[in-house]
Parts: sequence; structure tokens; C-alpha cells
Amino acid sequence: MSERLEDIKQVIANELGLTDSWKDGTYLYYLTRTKSAFSVGTVTLDDFEEIDEELLESLFNAIKPFFIEQIERVKVLENIVENHKETIQNYKEACKSWEVINQYDREQNKRYCEALEFYADLKNWRKTHTERVNNSPSKVIADTGDKAREALESESNA
Repeated sequence: MSERLEDIKQVIANELGLTDSWKDGTYLYYLTRTKSAFSVGTVTLDDFEEIDEELLESLFNAIKPFFIEQIERVKVLENIVENHKETIQNYKEACKSWEVINQYDREQNKRYCEALEFYADLKNWRKTHTERVNNSPSKVIADTGDKAREALESESNA
């Protein structure tokens, strides 16, 4: 945490002109009196002080609690994100499992539909001309439930 705070302090120092990287080498001053002194005309150069390390420390100590709070909040949020990454991964794995189960269910439903369609089709109950001539049973009677058992056995073998 202190490294982040030092980075923030360094940025502030830079913006206040307290580092060698200040834009044009000018200095910043702050007014030590109220601004209303301008309207009275009593402000002099002695009323200004150069911004220095002491002021930087004072400013930084005033805003430091806010930054500490923000840094701690960031850590909490980073932990939440990290925990959610694991949760998301678990959900992805669960979805893959559900996809496998769903695929199996679709295949099983297809087998059931095929068997039901076979038994529901009246043409399969009626004898064809050849079956009548040969005195053979209709397709459904000849099947003796094999298609239904086959569809059910596929379920128990999976």
C-alpha cells in the first residue's frame, strides 16, 4: 500500500512543481491570507509563500485517508474479481457437463420418437400385399416390441 501512496504523493509533488520534471522551471506560490484582501488592495508579495515539501506533506496528509480507503477498496474488489473468476470457471465446467447430458437427452428423445413413430404409423399395422399373400404378420406384429426395447436398452447402456 505504501508504494501506491508514494506514487500518488510523487504525482502531486510533480504537479505542484516540486520535482525537477516541472514543465518550465517556474515556481508555484500560495496566498497565506484570505482572497478578500485583494479587493481591499492590501495584498503584498509577503502574503505569498512558495509551495514547498512542508505544504506537500500537509496536503498529502489531508487526503491520505481517502487514498488509503480507496486502496483498501481496490484490494477488496480485486479479491471479489478473483473469487468470481473461480466461480465462472466452475459454471463453465458445469455447463459443459449439462451440454453432454443435454446431448444424451436429445439422442434418447430421438430414439423414443423413432420407436413411437413406428408404432403410431398405421401403415406398419396393415399388411402389405406381399404379407397377405405370404400370410406374414404386419411390421408391428412381426416386430414384437423390439424397437421399443431397443430404445429403452440404449438408455440403460448409456
